[in-house]
Amino acid sequence: MPQKLLERWMLWTLGESVTRTISVAFTNVIGRLITTTGESVLATFILGLVQMLGGTLIARAAQKPLWIGKRLALWCFVFAVFAVLQTVLLFLIFARGGDMGVTVFIISLSVIFGALVDWFVFRRARITLRGWAGISLGAVAAYAVLGFPGIESGIPADWWLLMAFAIMLMITANQGVTVIVKDMDPHVKNAWVGLYTTVLCAPVLLIVPLGSLSSLFYLFAVIEGVVVIGIIVTNLMAYKGNALMAIKKLTMFGLFLALSAIVGMLFFGDPFSWGKIVGIVLFVPAFYLLQTGTERLRKQ
Repeated sequence: MPQKLLERWMLWTLGESVTRTISVAFTNVIGRLITTTGESVLATFILGLVQMLGGTLIARAAQKPLWIGKRLALWCFVFAVFAVLQTVLLFLIFARGGDMGVTVFIISLSVIFGALVDWFVFRRARITLRGWAGISLGAVAAYAVLGFPGIESGIPADWWLLMAFAIMLMITANQGVTVIVKDMDPHVKNAWVGLYTTVLCAPVLLIVPLGSLSSLFYLFAVIEGVVVIGIIVTNLMAYKGNALMAIKKLTMFGLFLALSAIVGMLFFGDPFSWGKIVGIVLFVPAFYLLQTGTERLRKQ
């Protein structure tokens, strides 16, 4: 029915898509302001600091205990290691002039690898023939977004493409960690991951030389930290509004990919290509087939 489009979870999901796009746009801006790896680490340090403070304050307000035990604290550290590496790489991608739409698309392929991890590592689900059809269609979509290499000239090989694929694999690893710590309050997790992020980045900042940075760099880094908290809140509120996981993710990823490509072309000078359009259009049914073609396994 038409009024279904106005359900609260859908509004929160649309908000998450927009918030994610804003976050990547700020990452793009910050990436264009930095000139060294040290400055990328500094931006990551600021994000972690904001994440730690925001998570702590929200958890305190909700009267959630911050101590989570040694086991969960260790897994949060593992999560933070991958999070720091992928954040630093994402800044460097845009510092090298990486395409925003293509980068987001490659990172989004982590949902496919996440399904494989669920099956082969955690044994929580198995992929049916329908799911494999989705994975195959996703591969075709990736081929299109990359500019049909081998048929046409394609996107020139560059380090930023390799970094995008590395981020995708690290996000997949963190999806596995998230399964392990799934019972944690998200704001408490934010506080711990933010703490570890600052601890991991601080020693590097004492060694790596930093250039002269404008006040806009610090302002944008703080704003992005707040936006990241917004991503977590909108995601949480969508599920609190009884969002179905498959439909929610399908809506969020579809809009996020489209918005990222549009923003990249309109505001950052990313080139238009039919491959991007074809890839994004194909990704939506590919994701749907994968989600509906993954069967949850019963616990033994």
